[in-house]
Amino acid sequence: MSEKHWSKIELLHQTVTNPNIIVKGSHSYYSDCWDNGFERDVVRYLHGDAYSRQWEPLGKLDRLLIGNFVCIAAETVILMGGNHTHRTDWLSLYPFMASIQASYQPRGDTRLGDGCWIGMRAMLNARRHHWRRGDRRRRQRGDGRRRALHRGGRQPGPAD
Repeated sequence: MSEKHWSKIELLHQTVTNPNIIVKGSHSYYSDCWDNGFERDVVRYLHGDAYSRQWEPLGKLDRLLIGNFVCIAAETVILMGGNHTHRTDWLSLYPFMASIQASYQPRGDTRLGDGCWIGMRAMLNARRHHWRRGDRRRRQRGDGRRRALHRGGRQPGPAD
């Protein structure tokens, strides 16, 4: 989209090129009215983008799994990429090149379930799964979940 406007959206199934982002269905969208689009500005530290696609992965790669009818508001950030080679159980968090292979730890897949709504400027950390309210027995993660506006941290926000 060359002209940005708050009413325009990016349909993810049409624009995602990263093989580690799996989009289920054709109704999930990102409101990219102020930035450069979903893959470039929302998804951070995920191997497989245009720049890192040719790199040799350090280990098992995390994936971003997006359900159907997912609504992602503008300026959202989804942090991916495991621990980014910063081991908290080592003497230093600095990723020394001599031990870069051993320093990487994957976090696992991040799932945004069917009908998930993520508010403006929300920040999601790697490997988060959100339960649909009142339906834990079916083990459907993320379905119908809503995230608060500009909410950080590792705990899911309240489902209003």
